[in-house]
Amino acid sequence: MQHKLDNGEHCLVTITHKYGEPGHSPVQHVDSMHSAIERLLDGNIFSPYDLFELLRNYKSPKMGKFDLIRLVPADFKDFHPYSHQLFLKGHFNFNALRQVIIIFNF
Repeated sequence: MQHKLDNGEHCLVTITHKYGEPGHSPVQHVDSMHSAIERLLDGNIFSPYDLFELLRNYKSPKMGKFDLIRLVPADFKDFHPYSHQLFLKGHFNFNALRQVIIIFNF
């Protein structure tokens, strides 16, 4: 994915990165997942692999099995090179930020 974004081998015109707004997101489902994970943590985790296996084998009575995705460095995009395109002047409150749209000019 990173290679395709960097070399223009894609059909993307824009990327919209939206940030959650309090009261406007499915937080209850996320909170339920966090609670289930906290109940699993009993001090017998010695590595990230142990945590992954614990979660992979867990079946929640309410939510069933979790879908886990193991991310690798190639799954992350560094947006720092695009930051100069924001043209921010003066003080900017990033806590009020709701979305960033990156438009590719080909």
